[in-house]
Amino acid sequence: MTRVTGKLSDWLWSHWAKEEARSRAALWGFGVLGEAARDAAPQLGKFARGDGTRAKLALRALQEMGTNAEPAVAGLVLTLSRTNAQEVAAAAYVLACLKLRPDLAVPALAKCAHDRRGVGVRLAVLEALDAYREAARPLVEVEFHDPDETVRALAESRFNRF
Repeated sequence: MTRVTGKLSDWLWSHWAKEEARSRAALWGFGVLGEAARDAAPQLGKFARGDGTRAKLALRALQEMGTNAEPAVAGLVLTLSRTNAQEVAAAAYVLACLKLRPDLAVPALAKCAHDRRGVGVRLAVLEALDAYREAARPLVEVEFHDPDETVRALAESRFNRF
């Protein structure tokens, strides 16, 4: 039995290593494709708002694409108005990583700063607004009064720098 489990473990490891190598190659490919990868950005944006490995890989692909990920921003901004708190927080996180289209992202994020969908949403939104610091400056309320102490502390530490 030990021989079988050892072989199984070896097989699983080699299978995982192959998958990992393919994922890395695909991520690298999005960066190399440059402008040609723009058409994939909206779909990657949808995946990045999800959960798990696929979401993480989609986010990494968008980051590799740099400014070519711009077509994903409109969908991410629309996600900020959804009712699912996890999707909203994930969209805010992706926007913070991309830092693209502040004209679309910052007003939508500012509307979520006093969100009632949960502390996680407000924390993600504050992080995203901090990433867009220059564009967010006129829209950020300096005196931030949030019922949650963690959110207040983050807002105070981030936005007193404005």
